[in-house]
Amino acid sequence: MKTNKYLFIVGQLGNGGLERQLYYICQQLVEANNEVYVICWNCDVNHFYYAQFKTLLNDKIIGYEISQSKLSKLKHLRKLIVNNKFSHIISFSAFTNFLTYSCAMGTNSKVFGSLRTSLLFYLKQQKIKALLNLLFPKNIIANSIAAIEERKQNKLIKLRTQFSLLQNVIDIQGVIKKSQADKITLNKNHFNTITDGNIREAKRLDRLVELFKYLKENHPKINIKHIHIGGGNIEWLNNLIKENKLEDYIVLKGQIDNVYPYIKESDTLLHFSDIEGASNVIMEAMCLSKPVVSTNCGDTSVYIKDNFNGFVYDKFDEKKFADSVIQLVENRDILEKMSFNSFAVISQYDIRNSLRFFEKAINTDK
Repeated sequence: MKTNKYLFIVGQLGNGGLERQLYYICQQLVEANNEVYVICWNCDVNHFYYAQFKTLLNDKIIGYEISQSKLSKLKHLRKLIVNNKFSHIISFSAFTNFLTYSCAMGTNSKVFGSLRTSLLFYLKQQKIKALLNLLFPKNIIANSIAAIEERKQNKLIKLRTQFSLLQNVIDIQGVIKKSQADKITLNKNHFNTITDGNIREAKRLDRLVELFKYLKENHPKINIKHIHIGGGNIEWLNNLIKENKLEDYIVLKGQIDNVYPYIKESDTLLHFSDIEGASNVIMEAMCLSKPVVSTNCGDTSVYIKDNFNGFVYDKFDEKKFADSVIQLVENRDILEKMSFNSFAVISQYDIRNSLRFFEKAINTDK
């Protein structure tokens, strides 16, 4: 790939998957002798990735203060774009798509927006703002095949917007290292399952309760324990667990900074969502060689191959979920085979392949 001059606009620089992927892309672009600028729209210099970008880019990382007016940010961004001949300008956060397009008008730069969630969910939540951010710029880089497919359900977006896929990636060695950082012990006399994520409607953790209610009533001799890690509406879920007398089965751990030792010590990840893009928690579990039992949400079936490294169901059914879990409980050979397969599948999505996926996304024929 020839050397180019890139400008990325990102919402913030916290310790998330989006920021991590952007950092690796920028690092590899710089190593290939490209010139790279990054603007952080709502910058906090104390956020995790700000210091790393500062070391990598020096004065080419520009942070707009959270309190700074939108007009002053737009003026600065427009001036920066006009005064520099960027080959590519990429909004890396969906909410900056339209404003990036506006500031790049009249230039010869190739301009891209981004989408890192369900397209339909984004439209439902943000309405006209989301529509503008999905129509302008014309080229949108999405991180899930499912989101790209959802464009067909909106006539305007289907007619105007061209989507390309920027494959989600995961820092495999980073996840493994963090899983070894803290020592935790789960009772190995139990089959240990885990869920991870904030307790909110889209995660459908009511299904977790339905599953364990079914297991308790129909398979009382199965020695199984479940832990959920994540904040949010814990009281609601805790009350639901108590109402169904499942305190001996399900434990809520709340928010924990380092979830990876818990995933590492568990046997299987359970996942119940209706809405996902490319699920980070599924990918993280695969880094730690865990089979996954999941609904077919977002790009789950890209990573989880049914009966190969887990089980995927188009619709939640407590009996089918329970049968899958019991199969893993009772057949250690299947569990170990699926564990091996999980790591083998995720290896191709290592974050060190970020640049290859990025080049493919921005060079897709439109």
